[in-house]
Amino acid sequence: MAANPRAAAVAALVRQEQDGFSNLVLDAELRRQKLEGRDKAFAGAIFYTVLEHQGTLDFILEQFLPKGLARLDPQVREILRAALAQARYMQVPVSAAVNEAVKLTRTFKKASASGLVNAVLRKACNYDLETARFRNETQRLMVLGSAGQDVAEFLRTHYPEEALGILTHTADGGCTSLRANCLKMDAAALCEKLLESGVKSAQPGLVPGSVLAKFEGSPAEHPLFKEGCFHVEGQASQLAALCVEAKPGDTVIDLCAAPGGKTLLLAEEMQGQGALYSCDVAEHRVGLIRSAVERMGFAHVTALCNDATRPNPKLPAADRILVDAPCSGLGILAKKPDIRYKTLEKARHDELLATQSAILDTAAALLKAGGRLVYSTCTFSPVENEGVISDFLWKNPDFSVEKPDVPFFSPGRPDWVANPAPGLEKTYRLWPHKLLGEGHYAAVLRRAGDEAPAVLPPEPAAKCPPELAAFRGQTGAALPEGKLLRFGDVCYLVPQELPEVKGLRVLRAGLELGAVLKNRFAPAHAWALWLETLESSVSLEESDPLLARYLSGDVLPSDKRGWTLVQADGLSLGWAKGDGSQLKNHYPKALRRPV
Repeated sequence: MAANPRAAAVAALVRQEQDGFSNLVLDAELRRQKLEGRDKAFAGAIFYTVLEHQGTLDFILEQFLPKGLARLDPQVREILRAALAQARYMQVPVSAAVNEAVKLTRTFKKASASGLVNAVLRKACNYDLETARFRNETQRLMVLGSAGQDVAEFLRTHYPEEALGILTHTADGGCTSLRANCLKMDAAALCEKLLESGVKSAQPGLVPGSVLAKFEGSPAEHPLFKEGCFHVEGQASQLAALCVEAKPGDTVIDLCAAPGGKTLLLAEEMQGQGALYSCDVAEHRVGLIRSAVERMGFAHVTALCNDATRPNPKLPAADRILVDAPCSGLGILAKKPDIRYKTLEKARHDELLATQSAILDTAAALLKAGGRLVYSTCTFSPVENEGVISDFLWKNPDFSVEKPDVPFFSPGRPDWVANPAPGLEKTYRLWPHKLLGEGHYAAVLRRAGDEAPAVLPPEPAAKCPPELAAFRGQTGAALPEGKLLRFGDVCYLVPQELPEVKGLRVLRAGLELGAVLKNRFAPAHAWALWLETLESSVSLEESDPLLARYLSGDVLPSDKRGWTLVQADGLSLGWAKGDGSQLKNHYPKALRRPV
């Protein structure tokens, strides 16, 4: 089968019906068919448009299929959905959508269905939903809002006036929400750089420090992303992290951190001073945090595996704690269309409530007197929001609710909770269809008192290896303030405030400097990204073809000798080592992309 974006989208949709993990299914199919650039973007757009509007698409198609969609071959069913999605939501001309769909029946060896596909689509593409009749309000929401029965019924029951708006809004106006790394450039400068590089659009978002941009491909492929100038983070999510009000010198814990977006914002707010612990229960997810922190060039973050539902006496007492709790996710329907069709099982819901409550108990045990605790979710569920906070406040009378300085504030609803605790109206909710891209809830809690528990004594610093000292002498590489720790051959520089780490499953402590290997020192990629300058450096322009060669892992022509810092427009990208005629590339193999 010849690779083309429409065929790739249909193949991924067929697998999606069977496997259910949309992002994994799509990525695997795009890799299999080796699609890049606009073709890759078009296939992804078809795939996610079908998932987002499947309820509407299926209702329309069923009007012209007496035996229904379920009786069709899976490939034919997805060909119909994909073609109707293109014509109805993607501004593809009806004739083009229909003709390409007929061609796909032959591509998938379903030519016998070509007549049916042609006839059904020519009628379906012109169907007027205004004439549709529905059995009840739940079905109306399922069709017009493209939702499964459980989600439609939930929204109809709890938010009858908001339900259709929640289901039909477009997240961030179809843009990708970014957070500028304020330690490297502000939002205005990031917008300017993105536009100069050819990004379709970029403008400051509603949240200070945020940017809304439209990319041709993945934002992760952009050089400014690789340089740590921004990360992808929803605006509502950014607000929750800003409510923590992390300050330089604080000890901060992000208890449910993966994949790490809020950790990055907290690190920016701390300006490299203090200690930030970024935790997740799954080691592979902590790996995502580690990669993100290194890319942004932060030196004061400790990434570790930790089960937040269980108290861990090895963690330090904290000035501020963020609990971005696992939840039902009903606030991000526009960004994760799979959730629209999820089954809301009571047993699963009860398990979530128990988990949320246990994590808050852990946070309370770690928070210093006078400390600040922020609880946030990306769901509309009252019992996961006001209900959880109310129960916590009744159990912990030394905590009170503070009203955050948050724009677009919709107050919490005590009337949604039986026996509400005082202060629930000071919690806040963000409605995605009114202001931002995601539905979000947060509560800012303050512990009474102003006396902090005694801080554990810092772990003694390791002796600087002569290989590291020699490397610094040869290169002039700077270091942040802190103390040196060594795990085997690998050296780290950690915050001075970092206590004993024995007993913690640490994957990243502070800034990885590099490794001592056979009487020489090999610098780590993380150190390069932290550095602002080096005596020996090569600065490439964004338009320089050598930049693409470096990011692909190729050698570069140069008369430099020894370790050299490669930069793009003055921002660090990674290491290279010169022999007088060329620079051997030390950009990590896992990050390289073919030219």
